[in-house]
Amino acid sequence: MRLIFFRLAKKVVNEITQLYFKIVKSKVECNVCHYKANQLASDSWHLYCTCPNCYSGVRQRLLMASFSLLGDYNIDKIISGKSVLHFAPEKVFGELLKQRSGIYKTADYFTEGYFYPNIDYNIDISNMSAIENETFDCVIACGELILTAPSER
Repeated sequence: MRLIFFRLAKKVVNEITQLYFKIVKSKVECNVCHYKANQLASDSWHLYCTCPNCYSGVRQRLLMASFSLLGDYNIDKIISGKSVLHFAPEKVFGELLKQRSGIYKTADYFTEGYFYPNIDYNIDISNMSAIENETFDCVIACGELILTAPSER
């Protein structure tokens, strides 16, 4: 019951905040969920880079910007109705991609002791031999995932 009250209170505060910023104008707006504020929230690593509503970070907002601003790479051309494989899926994009794509599958590489629910493939991005060629029209892999993949394969 307490959790339900807390979620409801958060939603009411969020709606009041958004109404205020519609009248007064905001300094920033999250391009993922369109939350408006004078500044974004901070995390332990970065100041003012996390959306307090959807928790998207810089990399998620950059991906969303590319989906909406780059004509050849907009979401309708590369995602809508297509089969999509999403590595290390961000919660904020999971629902959006699931709604827009024809087939949406997730992938991650779990070492011993790690487990995340609702992941379709436990594979290493540098060795995807478990997936047949041309199974997916689009593969999404961002940020640290690319930087940490072994380069010798």
